Amino acid sequence: MPRAGHLLTMDTAGYSKWDNKLEEVPGGHWGHWGQRSLLLAFGLVVVTVLWALVLSILFSKASTERGALLGHQDLLRTNASKQTATLKVLKEEVRACNSCCLGVQAQLQTVHTQLGEAKAKLLEQESALKELSERVTQGLAEAGRDRENIRSELFRELERVRFQNSSCEQCPKSWLPFQGSCYFFSAQGATWVEAQSHCEGAGAHLVIVGGLEEQVRSAGSLMEMGGGGVAGVYLRWVAGEVMGTGRDRFIYLPAQGFLSRNTAGRGYWLGLRAVRRARKIQSYQWVDGVPLSFSHWNLGEPNDSLGREDCIMMLRTGMWNDAPCNSKDDSWICEKRHNC
Repeated sequence: MPRAGHLLTMDTAGYSKWDNKLEEVPGGHWGHWGQRSLLLAFGLVVVTVLWALVLSILFSKASTERGALLGHQDLLRTNASKQTATLKVLKEEVRACNSCCLGVQAQLQTVHTQLGEAKAKLLEQESALKELSERVTQGLAEAGRDRENIRSELFRELERVRFQNSSCEQCPKSWLPFQGSCYFFSAQGATWVEAQSHCEGAGAHLVIVGGLEEQVRSAGSLMEMGGGGVAGVYLRWVAGEVMGTGRDRFIYLPAQGFLSRNTAGRGYWLGLRAVRRARKIQSYQWVDGVPLSFSHWNLGEPNDSLGREDCIMMLRTGMWNDAPCNSKDDSWICEKRHNC
């Protein structure tokens, strides 16, 4: 067995005999490299195992995330399908709304056209109404003038018949007859007291407008003519307007209209004064003692400016105004009855 012996010889070549024992000769190289190989192999195994674990974890995580992504993708697809369907419905609704809006727009255009036509008709009717109103106003004015003419003619005839069938005196020169009385319009200025004195000197008084006593006297004077007037017409003067004629009807003729027509652009004292108590105006009274009933005040009058406007005058317009009694800016109107 030379190979075995040779191997034995090689195995024991590194040992020397010391006290009949085999000892390892220091400085041998094979054992040292064997340990390193084992450690290296063990390390490789550990690293491989760790890498396998890491890869396994990463793969598992990737698989989980992939599943989640796939689920999310499916959800997005589902939502996209729903949104597509909803968008389709909305498009249909928008199309329907557009069609509806076109219809409403057409209706509005029709209504606008009808409104324009109605406005044009309204303007025509308004113009026609204005023209009719002007015609009515003109007709009323003409009727008023005709009424005044008829009234003046009637009273002229009444005065003529009256003087022919009675012993009544004519009005003095420069005095105007009206409704059974004579009126004098002065051309001078005076205080109220002076004006009343002038009238009393002529057997008259400052004019009384529409007083109840004057109305009764006027009616009585006409009744004295026999049978209640001329041709069976009853006449009565009251502050108002013409109401009609006939045995059972009356003509209402205000003296104010006669006075206003004869102002000649001046202001005139009337026979009307204020009644004061405790420096305050309580009422107004005519010179014959009759309280005021009919009035024809100007706008804002009477205002008793500065508390000293007790006497009443008629403006050039015919409207009434209160003024200080000591003013000499105004003329006066005297009134007296016919002497029969």
